[in-house]
Amino acid sequence: MHGRRQRCAADFLGQRDKGLFIQHPGLRDDRTDNVRALLEGYAPQLADIDATSAAGFRDLMKQTDGLVAEVPVKAIISRQLARAELSFTPAPHQGMGLAAYTTFTSPLRKFSDFHVHRLIKSILWQESLNELNDEQLAELQQTQIRARQAANSLENWLKSDFAKTLGEGAMTGLISRTTPAGFFVRLNANGLEGFVSCKTLEGKFSFDPVTLRLVHNKNGRTFQLEQPVTVTFSGVDDERKQIQFNLVDAPTEGSEPANTNEA
Repeated sequence: MHGRRQRCAADFLGQRDKGLFIQHPGLRDDRTDNVRALLEGYAPQLADIDATSAAGFRDLMKQTDGLVAEVPVKAIISRQLARAELSFTPAPHQGMGLAAYTTFTSPLRKFSDFHVHRLIKSILWQESLNELNDEQLAELQQTQIRARQAANSLENWLKSDFAKTLGEGAMTGLISRTTPAGFFVRLNANGLEGFVSCKTLEGKFSFDPVTLRLVHNKNGRTFQLEQPVTVTFSGVDDERKQIQFNLVDAPTEGSEPANTNEA
């Protein structure tokens, strides 16, 4: 019901050529070549799909759901997405597969929701309304980004504080993010995310921007998204509010094929 309200509000405003919408372009412009190389290498049957179009992106997401491949294709693509943005004109929200989208929550959670309510009310009651200008829209976008960053910072602080009670026992989880410096693990038991630094692993690893894999330069040991690992708690980086893990065990060779239906 909630999603239907959002779509109906977007359609209602779009038909009247006014409103405040949330658009999502899908893939980041600088990642399209990587995604194309990923499909050509690991899902060639999908390589002809134009992931930069709304229809193509939606088709790609559907066809990679449940795809069995050497790497978790859907999870990798989901890490290449751009940030959604506010707009005065309706445009596709590719992340949700919709031609137009806006927020229309009740109770109200943020000013953009409040403004959409006011716009719809002004149309239904045929009242005038001072609409936002481009400068105000940009300011609203930045305010929402800062609010999101503040919420994330608070959440990370609370999680980091709780992590200090984890003890020394081994814990299982899945690799949720990879970077050239290491990888993040989300614990199965409680969803906490912690970082395993490459500095704590033997040897040197190279980061593949196409598959988002970390690969050992000599023995081929591989870490990739959705790979199960076992870790222990090693501390908290209080400055970054980042939980630190040590790796206990992991495959010493290339990881097993991943079913992206678990993304």
